[in-house]
Amino acid sequence: MSLTGRRGRPGRRGARGEDDLTTLQRYILAYLRRVNASYARPVRSAELAQQFNITDSYAREQTRPLVVRGLVAVRGGPKGGYYLAGNVTTVPKAPGQGA
Repeated sequence: MSLTGRRGRPGRRGARGEDDLTTLQRYILAYLRRVNASYARPVRSAELAQQFNITDSYAREQTRPLVVRGLVAVRGGPKGGYYLAGNVTTVPKAPGQGA
């Protein structure tokens, strides 16, 4: 039996908790909390890209699993963007952030 999930990525089987988030995804969650992103003031992927010095498309790619897991919600349209979903009570600490 293989230990890899879809597309040969290790650790992607079964329930998807916060334990298997990438470092960048943890940083994105922490940033959304720090700027108090909400439905009224969502954060655009371009802002995430600039903040983390990545491309806009890579920011969207990294945010998609957070949406699928219900950690982040999306507001569509010209004033849309990402914000923390209502059921997120704690954001896992990104590496290098104090305990």
